[in-house]
Amino acid sequence: MSPRLTVIVPVAVTESLSALIRSIDAQSLPYDDFGVTYVVVESSTIRPRLEALATRRPNVTVAVAADAEGLAAGVQEARARVETRWVLVLPTIEAPLLLPPRALESLVAAGERHDAGAVAGRTYTVRGPQYGCSFRHDGIAADGLNLAAADTRLCLMEATSGEGPTAVVASYPCLAVLQPVDAATDSSPRPAIDSVTGTWSAGALAFEVSGSLPADFRATEVTVEICQPSSGQQFWLPTSGEVSPNGTFAAAAGLDPATAAAGEWLDRGLWEIWLSAVDDRQRSIRARLDAPSPGGAVLGGRLLACKRIAPGRVGGKEPAGRVGGKDSAGRVGGKDSAGRVGGKDSAGLVLDVDATRHSLFRRFRVDDAQLEETVQGTRLRLSATELHVDQPTRVPGRVLQDGFSLPAVLIADPAGSAIECWLSGLQGNRGLSTAFDAAPPAATGLRLRIAHTGQMSVLKQPKKKRPAPAAGPSSSRSATAQIDTRHWAARLRRRMPAFLEPAVGRVARLEIARAGYRRLTRRR
Repeated sequence: MSPRLTVIVPVAVTESLSALIRSIDAQSLPYDDFGVTYVVVESSTIRPRLEALATRRPNVTVAVAADAEGLAAGVQEARARVETRWVLVLPTIEAPLLLPPRALESLVAAGERHDAGAVAGRTYTVRGPQYGCSFRHDGIAADGLNLAAADTRLCLMEATSGEGPTAVVASYPCLAVLQPVDAATDSSPRPAIDSVTGTWSAGALAFEVSGSLPADFRATEVTVEICQPSSGQQFWLPTSGEVSPNGTFAAAAGLDPATAAAGEWLDRGLWEIWLSAVDDRQRSIRARLDAPSPGGAVLGGRLLACKRIAPGRVGGKEPAGRVGGKDSAGRVGGKDSAGRVGGKDSAGLVLDVDATRHSLFRRFRVDDAQLEETVQGTRLRLSATELHVDQPTRVPGRVLQDGFSLPAVLIADPAGSAIECWLSGLQGNRGLSTAFDAAPPAATGLRLRIAHTGQMSVLKQPKKKRPAPAAGPSSSRSATAQIDTRHWAARLRRRMPAFLEPAVGRVARLEIARAGYRRLTRRR
């Protein structure tokens, strides 16, 4: 089958080209359905690497422009040689770009479904305002949409032959503009969020948001969106509510993880929740939602952990701004310093699909733990009272006793969920942790005590005591807690012969001797 689409990439920014190449390689459109042409300046240092890439990829070609001024002409020449039905020319801008995983598939599907002459895809800037037309729904473009006058960052796929209406892909973003952290600050004030609530209901996460927009920002609606910083995916959620003439708003939105990704399940990993608004001048402002953590859920047999993330810490040890991890064979252009998405931001809610980094459970209480003695042994049952479940599910996992791992199972049921495992071990006290799916072990806040008789009991895990701060210098003679080793009594004590140590030790245990020694060493 011959390719249906040609993607032309003007190489204007080389620092983050490897991130763009990885995003093209990760497209859901079949490999044989599209080709890629990189247009590069002849003297560019990246040209040999791109030509080497073309020798390894049958759908990749390289076109050479004489100089930077001739880059646009080189793009037009490459476009004139296109033989596929569709052509997508990425914009030539001084900012790194990224194609979300289903971008090409969404564009081609919309074009063929409407027999369109052009397809406009939604474009957004990570950590900045959205660009292009304010699309809200898929389908045929509304009257008055002038694609020729639209922002240059608009993602536009055109048919090489034939004419037709302009289709719109709005539910799935087709192009992401990646802004460096120091250049992504929007000068416009963000929406002021007064209150946010989040609750699980019928397999979905329901949000209620209230707040106000800036005084000079005229918008008629606000939208709740969910985005995955690691891949650049972003989806608008069904949102109801209006903006009053004075700029205040009250909105409600629903997040069904099974259908939020343009009718499909959200991809594995961390997702952030944002509220955005677009005014009549195509300006966009966003604010991260900081709802109370609604706990975890098991939906359709998949684990979802909802956690509130503190400022500057998104997703655990690794920053959420990493695009694609380490470079594979497609590495071109060195390190992706400008390719980071997200990074340090305000506190907010994170939805961890498949529990990749976070546990579903909060700390357990002692009342949540039950021990049952049976002929097979001692069985531990931890009641998960805050877990939302849509259907009965059994999920295998582990219960750890200070590193000693035991098989466990999460019995998730709408009527009530619990973790069960068989206990064993030697005498002592051990902290209990749980681990399910890919999430690291999470402390339960409980410990297992095994007596010398073999009897087991579950107790509350005591908090670790913080080390006392070192005492600073004090002007009070009576407050001196450390022994001054310059005193003759202290030096004599340190130089005591070994054969006298037993006798000195017995004398040192007398309270009258200890009090006299302290008085001597405190003198100046």
